[in-house]
Amino acid sequence: MRRTLLLLLLVASTLSNLHATKIGIGLADDMGFGIGAQFNGIINAQIGNAGICADYLVLQNKIKAKGIGDSLAWYVGGGLGYRWAHGYKGGKSADIDVRIPVGLDLKFLHDWDVYVQLIPSLRINNSLRFGINGAIGVRYFFITQ
Repeated sequence: MRRTLLLLLLVASTLSNLHATKIGIGLADDMGFGIGAQFNGIINAQIGNAGICADYLVLQNKIKAKGIGDSLAWYVGGGLGYRWAHGYKGGKSADIDVRIPVGLDLKFLHDWDVYVQLIPSLRINNSLRFGINGAIGVRYFFITQ
């Protein structure tokens, strides 16, 4: 539990130094069901019932499609995830994931967006394991001063 609190404090202090002006908060299913956020359009984060993650969006571009305008975009990022341990019976411990999310983001209404992503990841624990996960979420954006 101490590790989790320290990790949350580290993420919060890093994000507070960004002086974010555009923040999106909503529901997401990435590290289990939980709360998802985006900061300044470049950092996606989520805390759920199975863990916590943060991704830096390295590449982003709008998709020009008839009838959609500039509301659809794709992105590729890199980040880390920490999956909670589900008890320590049998030596089970928490996992750390190195993630490369690839996703689509659709802006709808005025301040809302919905996103979907595939996340190839390398799970680091006692051994290396490769996997692919998915995520989906919806966020409401607001501006801070």
